[in-house]
Amino acid sequence: MTTMAASDESFVHPALFYRDDDAYLAGTIPFITDGLCAGEPVAVAVPRRGLFMNNCRS
Repeated sequence: MTTMAASDESFVHPALFYRDDDAYLAGTIPFITDGLCAGEPVAVAVPRRGLFMNNCRS
């Protein structure tokens, strides 16, 4: 059996469940901006429509 050494870094994989566009934006916009402001890498996997909503939000 092979084991891997424990790492000091952890990986967090949050998921967002939403009912409508407002809930989607209320969950993704703060996640993206908070991560970027903290200097952390941010990745969001979204359908094309969701990407368009985030890009056009003013």
